[in-house]
Amino acid sequence: MSRYSEILAVGKSRYRSLVFEFSELNNIDQYFDSYQIPAGEQMVVYAYSSEYSQLSMEGNGTIITDEAIYFHPSHYDWAPSNRIPLSDICSFLVYQETARDNVHLLSGSRDCRIFGKTVAPSDTTGEELAELLRTLQQNLIRGNREDKRTYEFTLGWALNFVRKGFKEQGILTEKYQRILEIIAKEPDFVPYVTLLRAEGIYRMCDKERYVQFLEHMKGRAPKELLASLENPEEKFFDAFVEDISRISAVQMTRNFADVYIQMKGRASMSVYEGIILCLLCIRMDDIAFYEKLLAVMDGKISRELYWRIKGFYARFQKERMSGVFERELTGEMPQKTQLGLRDDLGLTPLHYALVVRNKPLTRKLLKSYDWGEGHGILKGDRLVDSVYSYTFVASILYDDMDFLRDVFLATSPSARPLKRSLQKMQTMHDILSARKAKAREKLRALTLERSRTLREGDRAYYGKLEDDIHQVIMDMAALDERMADLSDLMDEMEQELRVMLEREVGLSRERAAIISETRHPVTRLLMNLFLVPDALFSNFTDTVLE
Repeated sequence: MSRYSEILAVGKSRYRSLVFEFSELNNIDQYFDSYQIPAGEQMVVYAYSSEYSQLSMEGNGTIITDEAIYFHPSHYDWAPSNRIPLSDICSFLVYQETARDNVHLLSGSRDCRIFGKTVAPSDTTGEELAELLRTLQQNLIRGNREDKRTYEFTLGWALNFVRKGFKEQGILTEKYQRILEIIAKEPDFVPYVTLLRAEGIYRMCDKERYVQFLEHMKGRAPKELLASLENPEEKFFDAFVEDISRISAVQMTRNFADVYIQMKGRASMSVYEGIILCLLCIRMDDIAFYEKLLAVMDGKISRELYWRIKGFYARFQKERMSGVFERELTGEMPQKTQLGLRDDLGLTPLHYALVVRNKPLTRKLLKSYDWGEGHGILKGDRLVDSVYSYTFVASILYDDMDFLRDVFLATSPSARPLKRSLQKMQTMHDILSARKAKAREKLRALTLERSRTLREGDRAYYGKLEDDIHQVIMDMAALDERMADLSDLMDEMEQELRVMLEREVGLSRERAAIISETRHPVTRLLMNLFLVPDALFSNFTDTVLE
């Protein structure tokens, strides 16, 4: 019997769900065959979830022999091999996110799931298996210097693993919290874990909880470290701003949703918290509140911080719009949730569709969203606003008057009354046309009935049918007259619309000629993006997105 067998058997009475006696197991040889255990090894522990199994009795089971850990080979997604030598156990961190969750052996090269989830509250098998393996590790490192060194390297790697994940996720997730709890059981690692946990709590923007944590760590962590954590802004603020300002971290947006909600509901906050909330508002697409809050913050923060927030807003908007641009380049419609987005210059998906010269896509977009007339990002600058006008952009890019009419009718405020009137008249015309079609069907039926009545010699009924037919003909004539009047009115309105459109297109082209001669930096940039082939494409591809 190996040394592992003796250590595993110590305190076995504490584990009520693990099997240490195999006399009641029928056909032990079947287990050796099923789990591919070599001859010569002896079973020491059998962990089996009696309440839940994905496959069969062996499907959610784990066997520990005097040499190795085995789990069912059908779980090929758990690890490349279903055998882990006990001599390597100190190279792994044994953890579960919760007591009911999978049991993992985590190392720098592998993340092996050795036992599946359990669902019954009374089933403690996974929890006991994890505790048994951690007890084995503690006994090994107490009795062997090499095992101790190996385990310390494992903890050091695990600490860096959490640090990296913390930076990517923005918060200490349940998984990272659980790993830190295990690392903190080794006294040498307590200061590092304390520092990470303090930063994680600081990012929840809950001062009371942060103070309680420091109180809890008194006597557990070094006094000098706790003293340095009493002013968390000096310690953690810059790193927090840096991490939540990384535009590509999509998961981070989800992770901070609760923090954003509770902060927005506060009656007051510090300047530091205001900066954080500004950045979170950008992530949560709460632009109206962001603009109000930033206006309040202006004057209370340095110009460097002010423009850092503004810069993040611009980069964040641009990255989100890069997905819209990619779809439109291939002729795809943006997703519904993307239609209301604007990039760092204030351009919308409709601007993009016009610039990439895709008429079918533009027409679809015009029907899918209320775009307004188009406006810039510099409030009150009428010159810049005029360049953002969808009719202006279409006028300098297209000569197709039918297409320009569609854009003008859908986006110009001056065209909206005409558009509504034309729509109402067209609806009425369609209703009258449908009534005429029904009258025509009725006339056909009455005519057939009259022919039948004539053959049968029923003069009274024949006379009534004659009157009915005459009435239907009169009704159809009245419908024709009303439809003709509507058509005339629609023609007049179309003519008025045509005059308005031609005037607007002419003014837009004159304005474009004037703007091209000015030195206004924003208008020159926009005109370049609109008129120069591939300029908009270069605007995305030549910019490094962090």
